[in-house]
Amino acid sequence: MLPLSNIFLQVEFLQEKMIKNRCNTERKIIDAAVQIVDNEGFEGLNITKVARMAEVSKMLVYRYFDSLAGLIKRVIEANDFWSQIPDDVSLDDTAAARIKDIFHHKALILRKNPMVRKFYRWEITADNDVIKSLKSEREVAAWQNFSRYCDELNISGDEALAFATFVDNSIIMTMIKLDMPQKRGLDVSTEDGWKLYLKTIDDLIDNWIINR
Repeated sequence: MLPLSNIFLQVEFLQEKMIKNRCNTERKIIDAAVQIVDNEGFEGLNITKVARMAEVSKMLVYRYFDSLAGLIKRVIEANDFWSQIPDDVSLDDTAAARIKDIFHHKALILRKNPMVRKFYRWEITADNDVIKSLKSEREVAAWQNFSRYCDELNISGDEALAFATFVDNSIIMTMIKLDMPQKRGLDVSTEDGWKLYLKTIDDLIDNWIINR
C-alpha cells in the first residue's frame, strides 16, 4: 500500500495534468477560431466549424466556452479588446488627461490589431444576440471610467454619452478604413498621420470641456 504522502502527490500530479490538458485544448480551440476569423471574418464563425478545425467535439467546445458568445469573447480578450485604458496611466493625471487616454487606447487597439477591426465590421453589419451581449458588456466596462471622469468635470450623463458616442464612432470608422484598398482622408497608418490624429482627438476633448 502506497504511503499517504505518495497518494497526495499522485493526485496533485493528475490534477496539474488535467489543468494543462484543458489549457492546451482551449488554446487549440481559440487558435482554430482565430484562423476561421482570419479567413472568413466573424461572420464565418460557428461552433461546428471550430470543432472540426480544432479536431474536438462540439460538446467539448460548449463545455469550455459555454456558447459561441463565450468563445468569441475569449478570442477578443486574447487581442486586448476589453482593455479600455492602459494600466500605467497615473491616477494623478487630470480627468481630462484620463479621458484622452481612454480614446487614445481605443484607437491604438484598433490601429494595431486587424482582429479587433474585423469584430467591429461584423458588429456594424450584423445584428444578433452574440453581438448584443458582447457590445453591452464592452460598453458597460468603458462607460464606468469615462462617466467617473466626466463627473469630476461636472459634465452631465447625457452630455458625456453624446460626446463619447461621437468620438467612439469616429475612431471606429477611421480605423476600419485601414483595411480598405483605397484609404480616404488622413492616413493613420503612418506615424505622422497617427500623431496628428491623436492631437486632433486631444484638441476636440479640450474644446469640448472648455466650451460646454
